[in-house]
Amino acid sequence: MLLVTSVNSLWKLKALSKRYWRVIIKSARTWGIVALVLIATLTAWELLREEPTSQPSLNIDSNSRTIDYFMEQFISTVIDQKGLLLYQLSGAYMAHYPDNDTIDITAPHMLFYHQVATPSWDVIAERGLTNSNGDEIYLLGKVIIHQLKDSSQTSHMKILTRDVRVEPAAKYAETQQPATLLDNYGRTDGIGARIYFKEERVEILSQVRGDYAAADKP
Repeated sequence: MLLVTSVNSLWKLKALSKRYWRVIIKSARTWGIVALVLIATLTAWELLREEPTSQPSLNIDSNSRTIDYFMEQFISTVIDQKGLLLYQLSGAYMAHYPDNDTIDITAPHMLFYHQVATPSWDVIAERGLTNSNGDEIYLLGKVIIHQLKDSSQTSHMKILTRDVRVEPAAKYAETQQPATLLDNYGRTDGIGARIYFKEERVEILSQVRGDYAAADKP
């Protein structure tokens, strides 16, 4: 009887043990799910906290800058101390930004004069930048520089290039971009150029190559 009771007790103990471990396993699974939910919640909270600081700053549109004056279809003529024409600057549109004293010009067109009332050089570009002094003018985009009349040394030169810096008072221009020089004698290509409007002289700075046999007239 004692043995039977012991066996029954043993079976009861085993049954209780199985139920106990089932409860433990079930509890462990439950706490595991709770832990995963808690970790996910904390992670989402941290991401929400970090989101405002990781957002990039907004780019300010240049159109939002303040313009204090503008002109359309304008023409500006500059003369020297003797009253002789130095150059003329015109364009489709001009706007002045007072924050940095910048003048933005759409479709700038320059004419250079030398001792006569008729222009000797013609310069056109897509865009121009200068300031109130006008001591330097940056011609941006495609630029075409054209000699309007022959001289004793040159013959209707035309320079095709981009991004030219002009010193109007010195009648000088330069670029670091690829440049093509066309005249009645042929074609010259290279990198960088200097244009001396008064001396009617053009220098191609580097990687110079020419074709003088079958070049078309500009």
